[in-house]
Amino acid sequence: MARLVTFLLVIFALYISASYSGEYLGVQSSCINSRCVVGAHSSILSIIISIALVLFLVLRPNQKVKIQDDRVVGVWRRLGAFYLDFALVLLIVVPITAIPMLVAEGQHTGTFEWFFVRKFTRPSDAFFALPAVLACFAALYFYFFYTPFKDRQTLGEYVLGFKIVPANEVGYPPNFGWRPFLGFIGLCTLPISVYYALKKDDKRFWWDTESRTRAVMVSTLTTNE
Repeated sequence: MARLVTFLLVIFALYISASYSGEYLGVQSSCINSRCVVGAHSSILSIIISIALVLFLVLRPNQKVKIQDDRVVGVWRRLGAFYLDFALVLLIVVPITAIPMLVAEGQHTGTFEWFFVRKFTRPSDAFFALPAVLACFAALYFYFFYTPFKDRQTLGEYVLGFKIVPANEVGYPPNFGWRPFLGFIGLCTLPISVYYALKKDDKRFWWDTESRTRAVMVSTLTTNE
């Protein structure tokens, strides 16, 4: 029941933030055939939701779980958890990364607005757009590294009932720091990664093997104070 409530709360937060953000949320900068579109969008509500989600993740108690070795974590379950976590991290980071560009635009126009779109570029655009993208990647890396490193479940893993743990290979400790990088490469070749994982009995992705980790089904016992 707690997992279902957590899932519904995250979906509700995504819906509310998207509903009050218009066509997009964050920073936009693109040029195609000399036609450029630059913009940024955030809102007070989106930032409040970001802060609330950060507090929820930080204050959420670690769960003491029992590993169920007789059950295999399916590929689609793994992907479902990833996309939920991916959306969660972006929902937290993106509204905040748009603020510097909104402030800079306000200095040029003389009026601060929570949303703007223009069809021309300024030399300073890259100075704000690039750090916004890097901040998203850094947040994703930290989230997917720190959570298993501290023996915790990501929110997606908690909702779908599994956990990333060391593979317990004698003499070879898990490499949680390398795992997010390998996972990103795997996602860039997702059809191939899924195909080979589906062929395995344990449904283990290649980046699990390389980082000496594994996904295991778990059941929650009690709160670990």
